[in-house]
Amino acid sequence: MSNPNPTIIVRQAVPEDVKAILNIQVAAFTEAGIRRRYPGSIDNPEGFAEHSTIATFTVAADAATGEIAAMMQTYRIDHLTETPYKLLTEIPFAEQATVDSVNLATTMRRDFMGDRPHYYLYVLATHPDLQRRGAAGALLLNIISIADREQMPIYLESSSTALSLYKKNGFVENGKTVATVRAPGEPADGRFSTVAVREPRAS
Repeated sequence: MSNPNPTIIVRQAVPEDVKAILNIQVAAFTEAGIRRRYPGSIDNPEGFAEHSTIATFTVAADAATGEIAAMMQTYRIDHLTETPYKLLTEIPFAEQATVDSVNLATTMRRDFMGDRPHYYLYVLATHPDLQRRGAAGALLLNIISIADREQMPIYLESSSTALSLYKKNGFVENGKTVATVRAPGEPADGRFSTVAVREPRAS
């Protein structure tokens, strides 16, 4: 895996990493609405791992201690295998607000990307106590290297705080979508995420 940072080891996650991955998500995503995208996970790591078998999880660990500082969740999408898409009616361990959010995001991504094969960068997160060490950057360079080698674009939805990292690495803004997952009856809070795409570059 491509990684120019010698202090960080980038590797594919193994089952023993599930607890660390979930801890990073819980620590990094503190807003109640965003937390709903990762339902019940910290209390049910076995169920989370089983439900996430179609995703690829990659971690960035400290080369000296082995401590996992950041995690990335990606999907390799080939629409020939996804068509026709049926809206989800339930997700294990999730409330209805999460199901609605996933359906909305998937519909928008399919409308935007059409039949183009692509990578979907779903989550990139660093534990707040382990930031500023280049862990998230190392993970991002990893998926960029893979996508460039396969000549596939990368699609993501970014928060405003993370957008500068993506733009610095070749992603281009392409619109906005509501980011926060709300339970029925909760008011909108005005937060948005930005849709961004990075086109592949010649190796």
